[in-house]
Amino acid sequence: MEAQRVIGPWTMTSLVVKSIIGSAIFGVPSEAIRLVGRRSPTAMVIAAVLMGIIILPSAEVASRFSRAGGLYLYARTTFGRFVGLQVGWFWLLAIAGGGAAGINLFLNYSVAFHPAVNSGWPRFFAIFLLVLVPATANYVGVRCSSRDLI
Repeated sequence: MEAQRVIGPWTMTSLVVKSIIGSAIFGVPSEAIRLVGRRSPTAMVIAAVLMGIIILPSAEVASRFSRAGGLYLYARTTFGRFVGLQVGWFWLLAIAGGGAAGINLFLNYSVAFHPAVNSGWPRFFAIFLLVLVPATANYVGVRCSSRDLI
């Protein structure tokens, strides 16, 4: 069964832009200013160009495949199963690490309003809730959608 392409190029572009802006708008500018000072706008432009060097070839490769699988599929087809497995695991770790970094940034900023979430059990429970609530909503939504398909 072939995967259906329901996301067009403009929708995909807007999703990538939203992800970049949404995940970086609060944490990256302050760190860039701290690390490189007044040259931080130049550093951001250089980073954008470097990301384009990665994203544009990935988009071109993605247009050559009709099956689902993403980077894992591309690497496995090109370099074999072992490299595909490595890419798949690193992609999974990158997604988990990105989510963890986002939660950590959110909690670091929320300390100004709730100092208790800075460490210990309150931080653990805050992390637990920040993962549990969206995961539960996703689970319920998928369950409801699967019932509609049957």
